[in-house]
Amino acid sequence: MGKKIVWVVVSCLMALSLALASCGGGTQPTPTGGNGGEGSYLPITQPKYGGTMTTYLPSDWTTWDPMKAQDIRVSHIQFTHNEPYGGDWTKGPQGSHETNWDWGFVGNVNLLAPEIAESWEFPDDTTIIFHVRQGVHFQNKAPANGREMTADDWVWSIDQAFNNPTNWQYNTYPPGDPRRPTSITATDKYTVEIKVPAESQGIMFLEIGGNNHIKCPEVWDNGGDMTTFDKVVGTGPWIIEDYTSGSAVHMTKNPDYYEEDPLHPGNKVPYADKLVMLVIPDLATRLTAIRTGKLDWARDLQHDDAVQLLSQISDLGSYKRISSTYVLSGRVDKPELPFKDIRVRQAMCLAINQEEILKDYMKGDGELLAFPYPPGPDWSRYYTPMEELPPETQELFTYNPEKAKQLLAEAGYPNGFTATVEVPSTEPRPDEVAMLANYLEKVGIKLNIEVEEVGLWNSIDAAQSQKEMWYGMAKGIWNPAEQLMTKASVYSNDAMVNDPYYDQVGTSIALNMVANPDKYFADMKAEGVYTLGKAWYVWMPVPYTYNLWWPWLQNYEGIGWTGWADIYDWFKYLWIDEQMKSGMGF
Repeated sequence: MGKKIVWVVVSCLMALSLALASCGGGTQPTPTGGNGGEGSYLPITQPKYGGTMTTYLPSDWTTWDPMKAQDIRVSHIQFTHNEPYGGDWTKGPQGSHETNWDWGFVGNVNLLAPEIAESWEFPDDTTIIFHVRQGVHFQNKAPANGREMTADDWVWSIDQAFNNPTNWQYNTYPPGDPRRPTSITATDKYTVEIKVPAESQGIMFLEIGGNNHIKCPEVWDNGGDMTTFDKVVGTGPWIIEDYTSGSAVHMTKNPDYYEEDPLHPGNKVPYADKLVMLVIPDLATRLTAIRTGKLDWARDLQHDDAVQLLSQISDLGSYKRISSTYVLSGRVDKPELPFKDIRVRQAMCLAINQEEILKDYMKGDGELLAFPYPPGPDWSRYYTPMEELPPETQELFTYNPEKAKQLLAEAGYPNGFTATVEVPSTEPRPDEVAMLANYLEKVGIKLNIEVEEVGLWNSIDAAQSQKEMWYGMAKGIWNPAEQLMTKASVYSNDAMVNDPYYDQVGTSIALNMVANPDKYFADMKAEGVYTLGKAWYVWMPVPYTYNLWWPWLQNYEGIGWTGWADIYDWFKYLWIDEQMKSGMGF
């Protein structure tokens, strides 16, 4: 018997105001718990339709065509398209509070719910069946012109994901990989059957259902593409109305969007009529924009900036969440480089005073151990506290330059070595690497720091063409099952790790993530301990970041993202109280 799982611009802000007194009259925030941190949530009113929501983008949108890049790198796709399933909105802070939605579903399938899939089933170990939600239409613009989405569109989209050389699934599961689907078939207008190897059923269910947006084939028919905003057509809640490079993206609600708010049955979403995202690369300008009410909310602010704003404006709601750590890595795949020797990697860890960085650089507002998984309730089944780690692994968190020198000598580098490290130009990353370089120089390791413009840095990252060392965000806390920092075939494996142990864990993930979650969580927890002990990366302590919002933006509560990597998908559930905003003088 089959089993079924249901389920322009703000350049005018150059005249920066240094402060703005509180506009008064707001309700004092009520403290609540965050992800190991703190928050202040303003009372939620009943949903309201209409108005314009405004937030910001730290950099311009440059990638439009999901046939030429991984979906998550196509900035518009979460606004304009849908996936088979996403995060279960009823389980977040607005509902049962089973998750804070800090970093998505973090590999826990119990936090997922159907989106444009009505349901799914696994009739046997080699079959995944998706039942397509009926009555979902592509946006009413050429070339789709509002036609209904069907199973044929799913087959086309899934086939593209696994057979287009620029797509994530193609590169992660390339031709010849035994985990790939063996067939993708529309058995009728609203049913898709996917045949997969038994050992990969679970991971394929996730890749197809939660990491792949269903697309409109007509856009690419006859050599077409989706390289400009006016060619974007999906089934999603937002239609791109206008885009000005370096200025703003203007979106309007899709009047034909199918979805209802699961916490307010009968309410069609989106609630807001329009969504504006201003391109504001400059931090000072962003802070002024939130201070003066030009932005309804801002995410991922650093400690000092958030504390300053909160001290000036008592009406702001706030929530802090754990960030993702940045790591320093050396390529372990090149035998001529020193990083293949674990003693060198251990020496680099011991040479850096992480407790000092946390205390002084991060003002104590962070966590010492948050790699490869951070602390917090969403990761409780993965995370191993410091005191439970093996003693030799705990030692790697201590500052011991003398032992670092000893290990370097044992590895054949008694006088240290010199290496080139590539760093993104965005602040504060060059400063952070300069700080690490100062520590490492004391044990004889000299870093030549090359600061790369972000676009170039990203292209080097995607091509895995870094020369020797790399400094970047530790990826994957949103879904540890992806093994983004350790799987040999993944471009975000910055240290170029190729260890058979991770293949064994990958097999367990594919077999157990859906069918036997307890086994899956146990193996992932063990993998975290193993990864720390191997010291593939020199990890930094992790700061908390802050999400701030004005009280007229409602139903927000500081969410980071939902689902697999749905950073923007939940915007459709927010609403604006324009009357409150006007009454507060904005």
